[in-house]
Amino acid sequence: MPGLSLAILGPYSAALAGRPLGRFRTRLAQALLIYLACEPERHRREHLMALLWPGLPQVSAQQNLRQNLYLLRRSVAEVAAQDGRAVPFVLADSDIVQLNPDAVVAVDARRFAALIDRIRPGLGELEEAVALYRGDFLSDFYLADSNPFEEWAAARREAYRRGVLLALERLAAIHLTDEDFALIGETDDARRDARTGPVDQHLGLIPFHDRHARVGRSKIDTNDFCHDEKLLRAPLRRGANLLDQRACQ
Repeated sequence: MPGLSLAILGPYSAALAGRPLGRFRTRLAQALLIYLACEPERHRREHLMALLWPGLPQVSAQQNLRQNLYLLRRSVAEVAAQDGRAVPFVLADSDIVQLNPDAVVAVDARRFAALIDRIRPGLGELEEAVALYRGDFLSDFYLADSNPFEEWAAARREAYRRGVLLALERLAAIHLTDEDFALIGETDDARRDARTGPVDQHLGLIPFHDRHARVGRSKIDTNDFCHDEKLLRAPLRRGANLLDQRACQ
């Protein structure tokens, strides 16, 4: 029995046992699926209620969580485990809700983060990360009545944007050979900086999820992001200049 696959970098899509997963009766049940798949650790019910139903009285929030857990389980009752067994997708008791750790669940955003988190990802890993990034995180999904969920999504969205820019910068540096740098008159220092990556220095090699967590705890600094983006575009501009020079030869 195949597992569940979830694509949320770009337009949302999901498949269960190799077939597209049908629409949920409520967007909140879909949001619960997305959050549990992205954050597979254990969650207290109070946390999920505050995330999805902020401001509601506790009794109402508890009822909504029970109802949407029921709807989620109707849509995704069981998935495959690593050993081929069918296991429940969600584990829940009176206090805790979590993604079943035995369930086979593939999430493009989690795979992307794992690739970017590697201190020195190889060419194939960088290319895979860029290919996974079809667009912004949850680009077509929005919960109008839940600011906490939207703040969580916005922090993820910004972190993944920075991640894909970092991957592109590293790819550009890899593809610029010693001969390429000589043709465009790069100094030894510039060559070394481009290979190690200015963003590595700027972020101090902070793991991707730590950067995401920091963004989630504070408002996003647009100026910092623009600064990073300018740094990341530099190798790409050098590569374009190099191609222009070769075309004229």
